[in-house]
Amino acid sequence: MRPVDRGRWRHGLFAVYLIVCLGAVTWPGYPWYGARIRPLVLGLPWSLAWLVGWIVLTFFVVATYEWTRPRLDGDGDR
Repeated sequence: MRPVDRGRWRHGLFAVYLIVCLGAVTWPGYPWYGARIRPLVLGLPWSLAWLVGWIVLTFFVVATYEWTRPRLDGDGDR
């Protein structure tokens, strides 16, 4: 049995997230879920809150992706 390649899983999950995110902020996700004026979320129309929510979620996903990458010993250069 081969050992699990964590880097490959990280890249694969990140790619899946990017595809889901792209679908959520463009067609088909945005017209189905995000293109509404009501209700208001923190004073923002739902359509704007939908996009801001995906931007904030993407920030945390990318930060986690970068934070969990394998580090090289030494001065930190790749």
